[in-house]
Amino acid sequence: MRIGFDLDDTLSDNSGYIQAFWQNYIAQNNLPFKLVKENTGNLGEMFDWSKEVFLESWEKAGLDYLNGAPARKHAKALIDQLKKDGHEVYVITQRFWGDPYETSKKWLEANGISYDKLVVKAKDKLAACQEHNVDIYLDDKISAVDNLNQNGVKGVVMNTYFNKTEPTNSPRIDKLDEYYEVIKSMEITEEEPSK
Repeated sequence: MRIGFDLDDTLSDNSGYIQAFWQNYIAQNNLPFKLVKENTGNLGEMFDWSKEVFLESWEKAGLDYLNGAPARKHAKALIDQLKKDGHEVYVITQRFWGDPYETSKKWLEANGISYDKLVVKAKDKLAACQEHNVDIYLDDKISAVDNLNQNGVKGVVMNTYFNKTEPTNSPRIDKLDEYYEVIKSMEITEEEPSK
C-alpha cells in the first residue's frame, strides 16, 4: 500500500514546542505580546497577532521554528516498520514558505525519517492523495481528513492539543503506533476473499 503522512503536527509534535518557541521569540525581541489562547495551532490566535505581525515574525523565525520541531514519538520506528513491511511512504505537506521542499527534506533527514516521495505545497490534500494514488493518509487537519473520507481516500485524524474537541466522523488516533494497527486492519480487509 501507499501510506501518506502530513508533516506538521502529525509527524512532528508541536504540543508545548509551539508555545515555548514563540514565547522565547517574543521575549528575545521585547515584543508586547503574551499567550492569550493555548489550545490552537494558529499563532495569530495564540498571541493575538495581526496578520502583519505574524508575517513579520514568521519571516524572521519561521525557518528556525520548522527545523527545531520535535518528531512525534515512534515516528521513525513506525515508518521503518512500514517500509520493512513493503509499503511506500509519502509525506504530503501544505508547506509553501521559503523553499518548502528543502526545509521539509532537512527535517525528515535530521529525524531519521525515510520516505519514498515528498510532496509540498499541497493545499488540497485530496487532490494530492488522488494524484499520487495514496491508499491511506494521516493528518491533524480534520476538514482535510473528512474530505478524504467523503471522496474515496481513507483518512485518519491525528489527535492534537488543538483539534481533540472538534467533531468528526473520521477515525482518530492519539499515537502513531495506532496508525499501524489501522493499516494492518486495512490489509486484512483487502486480503479477505470476496463472498
